[in-house]
Amino acid sequence: RKTSPPQQHSEPQEQREQIVPDVPAPINVPPPEFYITPDSLYTLLKPAAEGKPAPVKLLDSRWVLERADALAAATTDAERERLALPRRQELERRHPEAYLSAEEVQALPTGKDGALAVGAVSHAWLEVSHPDPRGEQLVRIAALIRKAQGGKLRRQQVGWDPANTNIPACKPLPARVGIFFDWASICQHQKAADGSIAIERTADEEAAFRAALESMQIWYVHQKLFAILVTDLPARCAGTVAPYDARGWPTVERAWANVAKPNSISCWPMLYDVGTGDEAARAAPLHPQQVAELLATKKFTSPKADLPLVLRLYNETIISVLGGATELNFNDAGWQPRDGVSFARVLPYCAEVEEIYMVGNPIGDEGCAAIAEAATRAGVLPKLKQLYVFGNEIGDAGCRALAAAVRAGALPQLTTMAFHREMTGWRNLAGEAARAELRAACEAR
Repeated sequence: RKTSPPQQHSEPQEQREQIVPDVPAPINVPPPEFYITPDSLYTLLKPAAEGKPAPVKLLDSRWVLERADALAAATTDAERERLALPRRQELERRHPEAYLSAEEVQALPTGKDGALAVGAVSHAWLEVSHPDPRGEQLVRIAALIRKAQGGKLRRQQVGWDPANTNIPACKPLPARVGIFFDWASICQHQKAADGSIAIERTADEEAAFRAALESMQIWYVHQKLFAILVTDLPARCAGTVAPYDARGWPTVERAWANVAKPNSISCWPMLYDVGTGDEAARAAPLHPQQVAELLATKKFTSPKADLPLVLRLYNETIISVLGGATELNFNDAGWQPRDGVSFARVLPYCAEVEEIYMVGNPIGDEGCAAIAEAATRAGVLPKLKQLYVFGNEIGDAGCRALAAAVRAGALPQLTTMAFHREMTGWRNLAGEAARAELRAACEAR
């Protein structure tokens, strides 16, 4: 969807989907600050030279909400098609007020720990020539933005956690935010209904597009940006359009968004799902090989061009973000046992991590045992000092696996392990005998 034109393949689709691609070697691993500092984003909002197009333009949420209102009020498909967003080049010319300038983006309000009022939309394209030809997805995106701005999401309600009603509510999303929406944010070809190119990008537009494409991951990975996932399609598309979960770019965009987004109740939520109308379910960061296995079965418009690109970018992302992180906070992410297993697979990347918070995730014995086993491997978590794993439904087996790992010399710098707290929702399932074994292993250090 991001590159063009589509590539032709002689092999059958069924045969091609069974081949798991190799993960390309990294070419350009940015420093960890690339996914933290606002400057890496602001650079993409400015043209390389005077008179040239900027690689990326961000939509003004206020204009988006107004356009969504007009679309919702439309009574015919012809009117909806007229109001649907045109490609970026046309929208810039016809409605320059739809965009925020780089200076306006820099002036947007910030939240806890420097969170930026900027978000990226991950969505499936409904047609090969247009992602949202009748504006249906835009209307639903706008509805979720309004809900988040109005403080109407579950965790934005006072007393949202019945196990601990003293936990504060999340903050509302600011009244004005910048939105990355690929069709309107990066320079596009104009395509005909059959996917052929009707109007090509100019040379300057192509250069801007390539610059944006090479850093596409930043809009989903960046730890100060929120992400909106449009995980289901309009009802009229059922059975005729490949769903979100079957697409290559949305799959990797969601994987990027799950790498290290903060999950603080002191800020607005950072991950949304239009399909549920609330915060998105979070998953553990995936190993690059897991992403390769996932993408082997997903649909790309241009698989020969896009698949190696997104795999390389994902690999570079994991190396940069997890390799440079000193703290990882996955509290209350809703992880399941499979997520504990996935997290164990990426622990070898976390060479600088000193603190891990993963409270309130029902990973159980299976997830805990996988993490404990990974921790025993040479060079894994060499600097970890604090580990918080209470409230994760870990029983005797998982507790004893942690004890065995500590006795075997795992986590050599560990000073604090918070495993169990006598509070509703924060207990683990392990009995006193297993917990005593874990305490003894830690105290014997």
